[in-house]
This record gives sequence, C-alpha cells and structure tokens, in this order.
Amino acid sequence: MNDMVKNIILWIVIAVVLMSVFNNFGPRQRVDSAMTYTQFIESVKMGSVQQVEIDGNVLTGKLQTGERFKTYAPDDPHLVDDLLANGVEIKAKPPEQQSFLMQIFISWFPMRYGAQHQRQPGGRPTACRVSGGIGPGYGAY
Repeated sequence: MNDMVKNIILWIVIAVVLMSVFNNFGPRQRVDSAMTYTQFIESVKMGSVQQVEIDGNVLTGKLQTGERFKTYAPDDPHLVDDLLANGVEIKAKPPEQQSFLMQIFISWFPMRYGAQHQRQPGGRPTACRVSGGIGPGYGAY
C-alpha cells in the first residue's frame, strides 16, 4: 500500500474520531411533536402557544398545556407581530458558528495535504503537466 493511501486512510480515521467526539459532547436534542405552520398560526391566534424559539426558519416552542412542538416557518413578515399580539414569549437564537478547533482543522487540512503532495519525488511540480506538450510532459514553470 503506498504512502498516499495510508495518509488518506489516516485522515479519514482522524476525521471520524473528531466528529464522534464533537457529537458526543454536543447538546442533547429533545423530541418535539411536529406541527404544520397553519396549525401553529391557529394555535397562536387561539392563545394556546406559551413560548416560541426562533432559529432561522425553524420554530420550536411550548404550548399552554406543556406540550412541546416544532414547525418550519416560511418567510412571514407578520410572524413576530402575531406572536406579540397574542402574548407569546419569543426567544431568538443567533446563527450557529463553527468552533475554533473545527475552523483550524478545516483551514489547516487542505494546506497540509496540498503542501505534502505538491511535488513528485524528482522535485517537479505535479500541477504543471501539459498534455500534448513538447518534451517529457512538463510545461514551463
């Protein structure tokens, strides 16, 4: 097995281990019952929605009965007005950002991989090959 295949397998194993570690330490997801947007708006107008958390276009919340729900909201310019008019507590989440370690890994991996595989053993760059060119198959560099 050549070194490049071993290197790729090693990076795949490292990536799988990192993803599983990040997933284990992340917040646990709770199970919410699905609700259509129409049902959600009707529940808001009837006053049976206690609180709503807005995360982009995903709405999760709690009804007056304590039951949790989840729905997807289309771009509704009057959504917040309807919620406030019916006394619903609104929480909004900022957009999620990648962790610092994940940003470093994502930016470092291509540089490390590219620098390692940029040259052939003879010292010639592999990216300068010209098909149908003159000479041994390398263009001017």
